[in-house]
Amino acid sequence: MADLSVQIHGLTFRNPVIPAAGPNVRDGIRVVEAVHGGCGAALSKTISVDAAPVPMPHMAEVRGGFINTELWSEMPPERWLATEFAICRAAADEAGIPLICSLGYTGQEIVARTHYLGKVKRRTQLAHIASSEAPKPGDDIFSADGNEPVGKLVRVATAPQGGFDVLAEIRLGSLEAGRVRWNSTELEISELPYSLAS
Repeated sequence: MADLSVQIHGLTFRNPVIPAAGPNVRDGIRVVEAVHGGCGAALSKTISVDAAPVPMPHMAEVRGGFINTELWSEMPPERWLATEFAICRAAADEAGIPLICSLGYTGQEIVARTHYLGKVKRRTQLAHIASSEAPKPGDDIFSADGNEPVGKLVRVATAPQGGFDVLAEIRLGSLEAGRVRWNSTELEISELPYSLAS
């Protein structure tokens, strides 16, 4: 097989094809799909200090092409920092390719905005689901005694000891309450492999 890899500023791209920063990479799951499709580097949709007010309709097929008047990401930076980046990073690392984050403002402005608005309200958490039924990425997570979703499964892998190890995006309040479930099975929350700044 031909080697299509290229070197750019010390980074190795497995090929010169990179997705555009648009709706095709609107969130972590779409970035994962692009990585699995063979892109040379992972790329996020453009992130700004506020979620974009996307007009409707905003896409149209025209003679000989297609136009899109979307602005930037319709998700706020808090969502990207709490959830989507972890999904993108894991996929890029697994494929051994760079992750490029498209920013509509400087990184410092986005981080400062997040701190101004208060701490991130959700966290990506490692957990185990002791179930013979296979969970799927995108499945809702609920509080142990409630019916309102408090998070979603992001990644799922079969665990060597049985059941499934998962990455889950969960509201901090629900994590601090201590008990969340997938279907009727309570998640066994694992310790994070790193410390969090207070």
